[in-house]
Amino acid sequence: MSCPIDHGGAAAIADAAALHFPDVRPGDPRAKRNEHRLFRASQRLMWYFNMYARWRGKRGADVVKIPFLGYGINGAVAVREMLLDEARFPNTNSKPDTVLLSQVVGPESLTNQNGEPHKVLRRKLVDLFTPKYVRELCDRVLTPVMDDLEARLRAGETVDMAHFTKVMTGSIVADLNGETFSSVAEQSARAYELSELGRTLANMIPARLRAFTPKELKLVNERLDLLIEGLEETYEAGDEATVPGRFKARDVPWDVARGILVVLILGGLETTQSGGSRIVALLSDTNQWGPLRANPGAIMDTIDESIRVTTPVPIITRWVGEDTVFRGAKMKKDKLVVAFLNNAVRDQRVVPDGGDFCPAREIPRELRQLHFGAGPHFCIGNNLAREEMRMLMERILAVPGELEVVDRTYAKQVLIPTYKHLMVRVRPVATAPASAA
Repeated sequence: MSCPIDHGGAAAIADAAALHFPDVRPGDPRAKRNEHRLFRASQRLMWYFNMYARWRGKRGADVVKIPFLGYGINGAVAVREMLLDEARFPNTNSKPDTVLLSQVVGPESLTNQNGEPHKVLRRKLVDLFTPKYVRELCDRVLTPVMDDLEARLRAGETVDMAHFTKVMTGSIVADLNGETFSSVAEQSARAYELSELGRTLANMIPARLRAFTPKELKLVNERLDLLIEGLEETYEAGDEATVPGRFKARDVPWDVARGILVVLILGGLETTQSGGSRIVALLSDTNQWGPLRANPGAIMDTIDESIRVTTPVPIITRWVGEDTVFRGAKMKKDKLVVAFLNNAVRDQRVVPDGGDFCPAREIPRELRQLHFGAGPHFCIGNNLAREEMRMLMERILAVPGELEVVDRTYAKQVLIPTYKHLMVRVRPVATAPASAA
């Protein structure tokens, strides 16, 4: 199957004949099977809820009652409409003890704000992660570990990409804390340590809707202090080359900046690790490294398509603000609303082959960036996540040969579906034997 490229980046490709990905398998069963196993291994109960909601969605239901949870929303249009409607579907409800993150990041974090206060704070942060800034940040922080990755792949080593994406994201956290390193080995070890700590916290914090007990909260805060050690000092230094310094320069008080940064760290660690390793697997499973190397202008489109298919954040939650009717369904105040993004981005009414990974597709308007949310709470760190993945992709593509998956295992009982191990290596380019004299 061949997927024609139809996007703005195609203009950068000089050869008109290269506007197709030849000999690729966008719907390769291996890719779908591995993604299916990843999701099922992460949280089996949520997987069942997701499958139930998807089944109901195929029968035409945009809103589905989910046992023990509240309501689920499947369709792409319905999910976007719900996320845009902050008045009816706020981020919090009228029962403070269910707003778990408030105990950890405070009530003024972007995650827990609604209405005008949220708009005012978002306006202060509108230029926090500009494309220019995130590129400078990633070049400064990630170049040493990316150099090491490229060298290992060129040497023919087998590399655990799940491990490397932890090093990649953990390096950003180390920079937030103002940490510096004398060697790549030191940076990699510390970055991995921070990533593992972040994963432990991410699995603790959203795991339940009731408030933490004092004992539980003490444990969470102790581990969080270890994760963000040095963050306040970086904020106080006020250097706009650093993310915390950019918060101070925008007159965001420390307690508010801390809450936002903690959410960014915990969310960014998990989702970028997941997305980074899974895009590597997708390109290998669908035999698309070669075509992508021939079409370098399609890298960002490939990243966007991979994030759509993998949907590292498979669900987004909101609450019913008041008794209401949405898409023909009666919804009760203070009930949880679960937007199944994993289903929405595959909505067959919008994209018939939405389960296929096809870098060349033009993503329909209804689905664009939906994996990062929509409306007032659209992910402010999306540019940073995409830039990390771009840098990773370019370094892999710089190595001659075909990247292949040697072995893989799926992470079990984790918040975000991801690989526990993804062992890859570059298969050298075959050279023709020299002709006899």
